[in-house]
Amino acid sequence: MLPYRVKYLPDDSSDRLDDDLQILLETGGPFGKTLEFSQSPEEITVNWLRVLAASFKHSAFADEAEWRLCFQRYQEPMRNQRFRISKSTLIPYIAADLNLDSKKNPLVSGSYMKEVIVGPSASIELTKIAVEQMLVACGHSEVKVSLSAVPYRDC
Repeated sequence: MLPYRVKYLPDDSSDRLDDDLQILLETGGPFGKTLEFSQSPEEITVNWLRVLAASFKHSAFADEAEWRLCFQRYQEPMRNQRFRISKSTLIPYIAADLNLDSKKNPLVSGSYMKEVIVGPSASIELTKIAVEQMLVACGHSEVKVSLSAVPYRDC
């Protein structure tokens, strides 16, 4: 598992993505039929699509310059797996200590973040205050907190 950059797609990309998805489903994606796996071609394709789906966002979010890590282990709980509640579902997640080596020593002195952009939210100002408080509590008081220009949609 390595971090990867999120790709930001323009509005007119859906037709191209539909064509690419069709090819993926017909061919088995990047794996084709040349490699042998313990999973079926369908399972391989679904797992690859899970990673691929998390790799793209709308171009309105391009200022985030986001990086992601994608874990895949669905048969049993992962070590340090936690859960949080959203409006409509239970969301599993893995807490990660950033900027620490395997012995929990800092890799970089000071903060490894320059800025946190608070995304669209029903109460964006309150969220900003909470993020600022969290950063101070975690020793990152020098990190700038700003608001996203992307409008909030509650769908």
